[in-house]
Amino acid sequence: MFITTTDFIPGYIIAEVIDIARGSTVKARHIGKDIGAMFKTMVGGEIEAYTNLMVGAREEAILRMEADARKNGCKCCHQCSFHHFCHYAGSIGNSGIWYSGSH
Repeated sequence: MFITTTDFIPGYIIAEVIDIARGSTVKARHIGKDIGAMFKTMVGGEIEAYTNLMVGAREEAILRMEADARKNGCKCCHQCSFHHFCHYAGSIGNSGIWYSGSH
């Protein structure tokens, strides 16, 4: 399946737009990772626990979007939009990601 942010796929003609494919997830790290991240923010640098959390959330959301598109008999998702948010409640960080695209 093609998944792209462009409004066209070179060499292909989009004959029909069926629906919007959706895929989303929200992930949270355990308190130990959040405490480590809190200390990392004091000295600066990449917080690998959150980077890995975001990468995993993105991949899961894309897979869910692809499954939603396949459920409707689609062969591609184009004009996909990628959004990420991070919410902190106290010292606990939650990372969410959602994707959508015409298919």
